[in-house]
Amino acid sequence: MLETLSAAPSDRTALSQWAARLAMSDRTLARLVVGETGLTFGRWRQKLHLVVALRQLADDTSVQQVAGLLGYDSVTAFITMFKKALGKWLASVASSTLLSGASTPQASHLRR
Repeated sequence: MLETLSAAPSDRTALSQWAARLAMSDRTLARLVVGETGLTFGRWRQKLHLVVALRQLADDTSVQQVAGLLGYDSVTAFITMFKKALGKWLASVASSTLLSGASTPQASHLRR
C-alpha cells in the first residue's frame, strides 16, 4: 500500500478502502501503518506529498503542476497544506537553501 501511494501520490484512496482491499479491519491497518512508519496514515500521506512537492519544486515544476500531480483540487488547498505542515509559506521555502541544491529526503525517510 505504501509503495503504491509513493508511486502514485495523487491516489486519494481512504484507509478504509485500503483495509477492504487487504481484507483487514480499518483499525488493524491503521496500527500496521503506525507500526511501520511511526505516523498515522493521514500524516504519512501528508509527508509523502511534501517530499514529492519539494523534489518537483526543486526541479522548477510549477506550483500548479505540483498541486495537480498530488491530486489537490486547487493550488490554494496545496499551498495551505504546505503552510500548515512546514510552518512556512511556499514562497519562503522556494527561496531557501532547501530548494537551491540541497537534497530532499527519500520516501524511505518518511519512517520514524
